[in-house]
Amino acid sequence: MSNKSHFLIVEDDVFLAMDLEESLIEEGYEVIGVARSVEEAEKILENRTPDYALLDYNLGDRTSAPIARKLADLGVKFAYVTGQISRFLEDDKVPAAPIFSKPIDLPHVLKNFA
Repeated sequence: MSNKSHFLIVEDDVFLAMDLEESLIEEGYEVIGVARSVEEAEKILENRTPDYALLDYNLGDRTSAPIARKLADLGVKFAYVTGQISRFLEDDKVPAAPIFSKPIDLPHVLKNFA
């Protein structure tokens, strides 16, 4: 069994998701899944619970708010990463969590999970 902390990545941009996954692995974390949609994230969460998660807020025509609520219910620490802060700030139905604007500075983001 691994002693590494486990991350879930929810990001609809495949290149950003791959970059985040690679960077997290280089930092010594295990990535339990990369989801491009709410549905994919829900499937991952049926089988595994991460220690932490990074959520792109805007996922095409949906937001990651349902996943944020589920993670909050599970007690998982998470942060939002978004390229559209203004849209995020208009949604008052999302659980509170740190918000980072893309492109993110991963070492800075990871300090929020320490």
